[in-house]
Amino acid sequence: GPYSKVSLMVFLKVLTIHYTCFDSHFPLFKDSAAMSYNLVMKKMRWSNAQAYCRRHHKDLAHVRNQEEKDIIFNIIQNSTETIAWTGFYRDPWAFWSDSSTSNFTNWSNGQPDNFELNQFCARFSGLSGVWDDVVCGTKHPFFCYSGEV
Repeated sequence: GPYSKVSLMVFLKVLTIHYTCFDSHFPLFKDSAAMSYNLVMKKMRWSNAQAYCRRHHKDLAHVRNQEEKDIIFNIIQNSTETIAWTGFYRDPWAFWSDSSTSNFTNWSNGQPDNFELNQFCARFSGLSGVWDDVVCGTKHPFFCYSGEV
């Protein structure tokens, strides 16, 4: 599709990243690397978002380091969304949806708190860039990734 005002703003903000807008997806491609993150604007429960990502991309997005966090934060800040699912889930907060692991975390103060003992999925705040744990049945837009890990 044609470039949007949002895509041009992102392109100007981050010169080493290419950004294109297609329908309700916001894919972001890192340089010429084989991996991309996609913000899917359709609101789904975590498990439905995971199934969607596995069917149409590779999996829900992982945020394993500061660079990946910055990329995802840049995408969501230049969209109309303020919250989105990632692939992080409680088991015990060691694994991503694609079974990869990481020591990197970016929890909001007091999180994860597992309020009412039923918060097993992590969402990403587009306002602050931090994570919080929430009920997996909540509907949010979500990040998928494609390509190599």
